[in-house]
Amino acid sequence: MAKADIKTVLVVDDDAEYLNFLCIAIGTVYKVISVNNGEAALQVAMAKKPDLIMLDVLMPDGQDGFTTFIALRNDSRTSKIPVIMLSSVGRIMDLPFGRQSMKDYLGSAPAAFIEKPVTPERLLSEIGHVLGEESPARKGALKKSPRA
Repeated sequence: MAKADIKTVLVVDDDAEYLNFLCIAIGTVYKVISVNNGEAALQVAMAKKPDLIMLDVLMPDGQDGFTTFIALRNDSRTSKIPVIMLSSVGRIMDLPFGRQSMKDYLGSAPAAFIEKPVTPERLLSEIGHVLGEESPARKGALKKSPRA
């Protein structure tokens, strides 16, 4: 695959260790841009136009994942970028939470919702599915990829 064909994933998580894990796992196949808050995510998404956004739900400072997701959907520059929401909120609070509940409450649903913790294989499989690509794990593509 030519370097220009490698998709870019914007990864957003306020937990530095988990953000590092996500970047390493996703970076084996895709270019990665990472930020640690929702405000930066909006700015980077508008400027860089990533192919996909991996967005944590629970983040501090009033710009949580839900707020960021709605802002992305309401801006014509970012409204078509697929978003995968990532959180442990459902497991921790023992609440059924996912795409349908987001659509019911927010009027829009992400392309996928992944419960933390997640394995690198599941993460890459879900990203590949959302991007319409064959699973990188099945292709044996787990290799070093440049970070954006």
